[in-house]
Amino acid sequence: MPFQAIAWTFAKSAFGFLSKPPGVYIGFALVTALAIWLYGRHEYNLGKADCKAQIVTKIQKQIEYQDRVTTQVVTKYVKVQAADAAHAQTVLEEVPVHVTPQIDIQFAIPCGFGRVFNDAWHGPVPDPATCPDASPSDAEFSALATVEAENAGKYDAIAHRLEALQDWVRQQQVAPR
Repeated sequence: MPFQAIAWTFAKSAFGFLSKPPGVYIGFALVTALAIWLYGRHEYNLGKADCKAQIVTKIQKQIEYQDRVTTQVVTKYVKVQAADAAHAQTVLEEVPVHVTPQIDIQFAIPCGFGRVFNDAWHGPVPDPATCPDASPSDAEFSALATVEAENAGKYDAIAHRLEALQDWVRQQQVAPR
């Protein structure tokens, strides 16, 4: 018996079974189950796509917020940095006005002060044997004032940079999640 004859016989018997009461109910149940499964799969895919879209939207909002915060903090910090630099330059220009060459000649900085100052700023500390604490050093008050003004300017710049970083971190912590 060829394959086509077997297939035809099977199709006739299947149709005959499905056209009578027990087969009709089973066929209807299979078609219904298939329809429900396909509909559920379709709805699942829609829900999955919707979840992905919500996640992408949420991430875009976070990125936009972070960009906005970064721009605000950087803009504010650049202005503060420019003000710090201008102030430090002004102070450096005022050093010769307040600490004149006459003061450098009249007053000597003791070696002990130089050692404490260098130690406080992590600079090279001279050996105490080379210069007793009470004896005058080669340093001048104008040089000391210049170094101190430069150090204060650098400290202010670093302090404001740290404040900007702290402000940025605080604002990032309240970002929409």
